[in-house]
Amino acid sequence: MLQYLCLVYADDAALAVADSPAAAAEIAEFSGTLQRKRQLLVSGGLPPSNGATTLTISHGALAVSDHSALAPGQSQPVGFFLIRARDLNDAIRIAADIPAARWGRVEIRQTRTAALPT
Repeated sequence: MLQYLCLVYADDAALAVADSPAAAAEIAEFSGTLQRKRQLLVSGGLPPSNGATTLTISHGALAVSDHSALAPGQSQPVGFFLIRARDLNDAIRIAADIPAARWGRVEIRQTRTAALPT
């Protein structure tokens, strides 16, 4: 089994949908299903990017700012699922069932970690 990070992105309009109790319940049910199938390693939501801390290192100097580089209204990361999948096609199948995929978008990336035991 391989690990894939599914990053959930949404714009401001989609965030309003995501904050509803119905969406939270649907995401919790989806997460529970993945846990029972042993496909979910960890998942979580992210606070709005206006509360982010950004750091850069340029020419050895560290710069830290208390804001995001995203423009207001721009699609931003709002959550993630770290999943187990046989391959990319399996990861796509799993990610397609993420409730947030209907109102936002999901980016799937294989992690560069060693393969997991089945």
